[in-house]
Amino acid sequence: LIDKAHCIVEWGDNFRKEYSGLAKLRDYIGQETPILAATATCDIETYRAIWKSLKFGCWPFWGIDVGTNRQNLVYMTCQSYP
Repeated sequence: LIDKAHCIVEWGDNFRKEYSGLAKLRDYIGQETPILAATATCDIETYRAIWKSLKFGCWPFWGIDVGTNRQNLVYMTCQSYP
């Protein structure tokens, strides 16, 4: 889980170089290990940079944009069984 994923782009080059090091994560753990990148402040340009940086490629991916109105909402995922 990478929270505040927008920091990979915003801080990775200058302020917090460790964030740019997350790009090496995919090489280390491999494509078969799922990665969740979460952020509440991400425009489409930043989204694309995160996608490229974490090497998501064309593997199964879910993108969820819940907008800005979050009152009384709960988001959850559950594993489904056949």
